[in-house]
Amino acid sequence: MNRDFVKPFLLAILIHFGLLALMIMGTWNWQKFQKPRLAGLNIEAVVINQTDLNQQIEQIKKQEKTRKQHDDAVAKRQQQLAAQKEREKQQVQDADKRQKVLAEQRRQADLEKQHQAEADKKRQADLDRQRKAQDELVRKQQAELNAIRKQREDQQQKIDKENKKLRELAAARKAREKAAADKRMRDQLNAEANALAQAEVLGTLADQYVLEITNSVTRNWYRPPTAQTGLRCRLQVQQIPGGEVIKADVIKSQCNADEATQRSIIAAVMRAGVLPYRGFEKVFEREIEFEFKYDGE
Repeated sequence: MNRDFVKPFLLAILIHFGLLALMIMGTWNWQKFQKPRLAGLNIEAVVINQTDLNQQIEQIKKQEKTRKQHDDAVAKRQQQLAAQKEREKQQVQDADKRQKVLAEQRRQADLEKQHQAEADKKRQADLDRQRKAQDELVRKQQAELNAIRKQREDQQQKIDKENKKLRELAAARKAREKAAADKRMRDQLNAEANALAQAEVLGTLADQYVLEITNSVTRNWYRPPTAQTGLRCRLQVQQIPGGEVIKADVIKSQCNADEATQRSIIAAVMRAGVLPYRGFEKVFEREIEFEFKYDGE
């Protein structure tokens, strides 16, 4: 209940109870004491009926009840108005909060736009710097490329001159090699002719073939210090058509040389590389055996 209505309400109750008390006390006085009849005076007494008093009291109660209901209704209405006011106040506060939130969101959005604009500006500036740097790099690279191209052209001219000189030298070397090859061919032909003549002397081409192989190996043999006079060592050699040596082994059971001498003989075979072939095609064998001899110089 609102305090502004408490005091008037209590005051009204007190007044009503005061009047009620006076009326009751007045009734008691009238019933208990009888005023003496005075001679010569015509006094009319007023008598209050108890029923009327009760009705008045009941009426007062009803009035008080009605007033209380009215006051309660007023208080309830005031409470409703206060609640409504509080709701409106809360709504205003909520609206203010929403406005503040929206304002903050707008501020954040504006700030974000500002940051984005600054970032875009910075990115564009970076791109411009990168583009300028790239253009400068391309310019420098093009200048370097032109310099390299000019250098290569100069080098190519120098190389062409050197190649021409090399071709001339190669032609001269080829001529010398051809002359040497012709000489070797003539020498080989002479050797073959001599070999054939010697084979005829020996009696068979096969014997001459083995003799030529033995002589070829002997010419390529570097005698080690451990080699002894009276050396006899049988060799087994694998070759291909043309006389190129593939493999050479010592038949150890038929060799009286030490390990170092055996290795030197095998090295002589491999050093010879190509064994006599031309003129001995008819007696050529992929695997041949012959005896290597050393009886002293």
